[in-house]
Amino acid sequence: MKSEYEKIEISQLYKLIDDDNVDELSKYIEKKDKNEFCIIRNRLMFYACNEGKYNTVDLLLKQGAISLDYCQAVSIVCEKGYIDILELLLEQDDIDINCWQPLSKACENQHMDIVKLLLKQDNIERNKHVHNMLLKL
Repeated sequence: MKSEYEKIEISQLYKLIDDDNVDELSKYIEKKDKNEFCIIRNRLMFYACNEGKYNTVDLLLKQGAISLDYCQAVSIVCEKGYIDILELLLEQDDIDINCWQPLSKACENQHMDIVKLLLKQDNIERNKHVHNMLLKL
């Protein structure tokens, strides 16, 4: 269970992300112990992906924020249509998006540019559900 301090801290960090205040967020990260930052970085990454905050995602990636489930982060940006963030995530060496959700989310929301980009990836799962969705587009 989170302490009151942790709740306040997270809400302040979300505010920095909302305001695109990457400089202040970077200062915060530099002051934090790497292990301590590890605890909240994935939450920040998912929030930044959901809000379409390219600069924050870039900063968090540079700070080692992705040791998380790439598929979930990629699914968020595919659903929302944030192709610039998707391209940034796909550049990561250790990405493994072998799951159907990203392609499915892009199809459901008719983000054709994202569908095309995902179909170019070697490690994207194509299942019957996604195949049927592609046929409807």
